[in-house]
Amino acid sequence: MAKLYLNKLFPKLVPSLAVLLLCQFGYVASQSTGLSNSNRLPEGEAKALDELMTTLGWGFQQISRSSCDNYFQGITCNCTYENSTVCHVTRLELSSREYLTGQINATALTSLDYLEKIDLSNNQLHGSIPVTMGSLSSLYYIYLSRNFLNGSIPSSLGNLPSLEYLILNYNMLSGQIPPELGNLSNLRLLALGFNELSGQLPPELGRLGSLGYLELGSNNLSGELPGNYSNFSSDQLVFFSVSGNRLTGQIPRFIANWTGLYFLSLCGNDFEGELPLEKILNLPILEYLFVSDVRSSGFPFPKNASMKEIRYLMIRNCSISGEIPPYIGDWSSLKYLDLSFNNLTGRIPDSMKNLNLTKMFLTRNMLSGTLPPWLPHKIEDKADLSYNDFEIPNDGPKKGEGKLNISEPNRNSILDLKNKCRGKPKYNSLYINCGGGETVVDGKVFEADSATLNYHLAGRKNWAYSCSGDFGSKTYDSSDYIKNVDCGVCDSAATQFNTPTRLCPLSLTYYGFCLFKGNYTVKLYFAETVYQTDEDYSNLGKRVFDVYIQGQRELKDFNIKEMAGGTNKAWTANFTAHVGDDHLLTIHFFWAGKGSFQVPGISYSSTAALSLNGPLVSGISVTANFKVGTGLSPSQIAGITAGSVFAPLLLLAFMWKMGWLRKSELDELTIEVQGKPFTLKQIIDATRKFSPKMEIGRGRFGIVYKAELPNKV
Repeated sequence: MAKLYLNKLFPKLVPSLAVLLLCQFGYVASQSTGLSNSNRLPEGEAKALDELMTTLGWGFQQISRSSCDNYFQGITCNCTYENSTVCHVTRLELSSREYLTGQINATALTSLDYLEKIDLSNNQLHGSIPVTMGSLSSLYYIYLSRNFLNGSIPSSLGNLPSLEYLILNYNMLSGQIPPELGNLSNLRLLALGFNELSGQLPPELGRLGSLGYLELGSNNLSGELPGNYSNFSSDQLVFFSVSGNRLTGQIPRFIANWTGLYFLSLCGNDFEGELPLEKILNLPILEYLFVSDVRSSGFPFPKNASMKEIRYLMIRNCSISGEIPPYIGDWSSLKYLDLSFNNLTGRIPDSMKNLNLTKMFLTRNMLSGTLPPWLPHKIEDKADLSYNDFEIPNDGPKKGEGKLNISEPNRNSILDLKNKCRGKPKYNSLYINCGGGETVVDGKVFEADSATLNYHLAGRKNWAYSCSGDFGSKTYDSSDYIKNVDCGVCDSAATQFNTPTRLCPLSLTYYGFCLFKGNYTVKLYFAETVYQTDEDYSNLGKRVFDVYIQGQRELKDFNIKEMAGGTNKAWTANFTAHVGDDHLLTIHFFWAGKGSFQVPGISYSSTAALSLNGPLVSGISVTANFKVGTGLSPSQIAGITAGSVFAPLLLLAFMWKMGWLRKSELDELTIEVQGKPFTLKQIIDATRKFSPKMEIGRGRFGIVYKAELPNKV
């Protein structure tokens, strides 16, 4: 992420980026006066460099005092010291070397005190960041991104007076962010995202007056945004991301004072309260805005807003109410729009036909009206309008036209699900092999679930699933809703449901239909089989989502890998759920933006697999906690009692239907109901001659009718 914006955000870096490219694809010559560099690298420095390279995984020739005269990609010497009689190593630029799988030698590093730049990114280094790195006072650039470094960030890095760029994202670093980093008065770029950092944000970072890029997303940070972050330079800070953490409190209004912002991401935290949209939506050069999952009682869009440069806009699951403002149609640069999971009403404004969107998500709102005919022609890649109240005219957009998801489910179809059984339940269990074919586990047949649609109704019509959202990367689409990944070293429990699993970018809901009323045990099967390899850095991924059963949140910030103790290991969870009179069971998995969050629309290479976030589930088992079909339940006993009372009545009714009784006999024959005598004619009239409209149920004792007899019997 850092490199992606360096050119745009820091023009002065262009020359150094050119040097970096030369380092990666060819030799960068040492600086000299034309004299031979032989034996001018101090012996201690040559030995330290050789030890460092060996522990990193360097498998080539040994480094010696004359190495500055040799061809070494990515190692730069400056030979102008002491009237060009001494060389020192000033740069290590060893990015993307597949053989570098070792560790950073802490002892050897201390002898390289002329180092100005160290770039070991995009390798597979392990171990910790040496504390001794904080003694290299000439360092201005540290780039260790995309490795597997662990341990804490050394507080000694706060002692580097010249440091301008500290890029440690995409690792496994833990612990708190050292407050000593606030001493780095020249720091311009700080990227610590995609680690396991925890604790509160240090207020000391508010002293970084030169900071232009702050990336802290996808960690486990908590607490509120410190108030003195308002001290960040309003015109220098161009990039700010804290997405995918556990930050709380209100989103501070001082963010709107950062008028130089180009990128702002606040997704996937525990913020609450009204968003200061009237301020944020008027930031003059903002191009990327991502906000999600803010708890609020509801608030509308501001009456006026001007973001002429905005390209990617996400305000998802923030309880925004009211209508979509027409001024969004004036934002001609807009390519990506996500307003899903809010409380928006009204129609899609006609002004939006002025846009040419790549993707649009309006899922799960209360939008209504007729879908505009121009809509399919204005969406290049994907649009999801499901779970609304739209009307589709005969000449309107068709299913699949322009890659629109406008088919089921909508809000009305979800209401219809509750009436699907018409009071006639059929099932007392449900078994689904999520993402796979039919299989048998513990003697139970788990039904196949291998569709890749956004909505799918099972062949027996006893269950369905709904999937919404977007992986945010052009590399992946709906075909990735099924992940058939070779599990490699899966434990035996993880292979019960074969290797395919059901994956969904944002919201995945399973519906179980026509279940008998009562309590059920719901067993969910999980195994992290997607974020599992080192080669694509997906092993660094954190899949965090919530689980709701019957609308009740049962798991919050659930991380499969954490609970199971690693990848490719099975983990199950049992819950009790009550199915009521609608005979409907809902199991909802929802990604609230925590964990790994890749910016939508950005092309990733080495970390593309981290875009496969969202809920992942292997199997669902639903079993009744009551006996069905064996023994006598209380309702059956009541039925037998009723049968003993009404058996003569049923016999007489049958004789009447067959025409065996004369009309006069209907007024003569009586039967006691609740101790009161009624003629057969009264009973026949009370059931409207046994009309189907008076039928209230069927069972093993026959059809049950409602009869409205005198005296409220």
